[in-house]
Amino acid sequence: MHELGFKQVYVCDWAESSFESLREKTDGFPEDHLICGDFFEISDRFEMIIEQTFFCSIQPNRRNEYVKHASQLLEGNGLLTGLFFASQFQRQGPPFGGTEEEYRILFEPFFRVEMMKLSQNSILPRLGNELHFKMKKK
Repeated sequence: MHELGFKQVYVCDWAESSFESLREKTDGFPEDHLICGDFFEISDRFEMIIEQTFFCSIQPNRRNEYVKHASQLLEGNGLLTGLFFASQFQRQGPPFGGTEEEYRILFEPFFRVEMMKLSQNSILPRLGNELHFKMKKK
């Protein structure tokens, strides 16, 4: 998105080392837009949050907290979009899976689910097991 000209792109991760690849592959990404820290402690406001592999990494008992905090981070009727796993896993996580029904129950008090369907663009090992979603803050 940064390379397409978007100016307000931020990346958040727990580990500083996770930004190394971004720095190598992206010319001129602003260092002050790299947020190394706890998602639950961010207080900035955003128009959109793109979710990829964070939700599935947190303990399921913190999912309600995630939903509320994502809602608080979004301005107006901001957009939450990304991918969730489309099934429960038989092993202990992370990653933790879930079902479309579970996600709808979690998110619908705070978001209007505009789309949630199996992703057609997943990488081969995940094809058929990722839900692509788009939700607007209520």
